[in-house]
Amino acid sequence: MNLTYAKWLQLPIKRMDESRKLLNVDGTENKSGELHFYTDLQVQTGTNYTNLRFYLTELREQKAIFSYPWFAAAQPKIDWKRGWIDHTQLPVILRANNAKRAVFVPQQRNVP
Repeated sequence: MNLTYAKWLQLPIKRMDESRKLLNVDGTENKSGELHFYTDLQVQTGTNYTNLRFYLTELREQKAIFSYPWFAAAQPKIDWKRGWIDHTQLPVILRANNAKRAVFVPQQRNVP
């Protein structure tokens, strides 16, 4: 998950006991350096709930990237050709028990 976005959402951010090397998909070292922070969130996929750990780093324009732990827990039905998730598995919602309630403001001010 994007660290800047997690701060903007005021999610409970925790420091890892030991930092971890962050690698890109191709095995090269990520420019953001090592992972130092994480947040534990409840993920709702349709009517199913799962608790997952999200490691925090800078992801440029991406807010979050779902990886194997989410796919394994949610078992999503995806039409890869169209890029759609089955409507019975929507919405996908991330929750933190002790995060502040979201406040929606006009789009021009809604920037982390």
